[in-house]
Amino acid sequence: MSEEQDLGLRLLIAIRKKGKTQGEVARAVGISDKHMSQLVNGGSRILQAKGALLIGLSRELGVTLEHLLGLDEGAEEKDFVGAAAQLVSA
Repeated sequence: MSEEQDLGLRLLIAIRKKGKTQGEVARAVGISDKHMSQLVNGGSRILQAKGALLIGLSRELGVTLEHLLGLDEGAEEKDFVGAAAQLVSA
């Protein structure tokens, strides 16, 4: 899995944990539904996204920027793996 796909999966998990839709989050941070879909699917270069967008996403979803970028390994990693398994089985 590429870094962008990993980030997209973390983004999707955070959206679902927050109980929101991709569209709701997209509107809250000022991007199109299509752009949000590309971010979640790893098809957009989210790693090159403007810092303001990444900060906005982290704030809207109630996660740290470090978590969204996969820089906070440890306790949250278990949550990530468990949530990813739930997404796959859903």
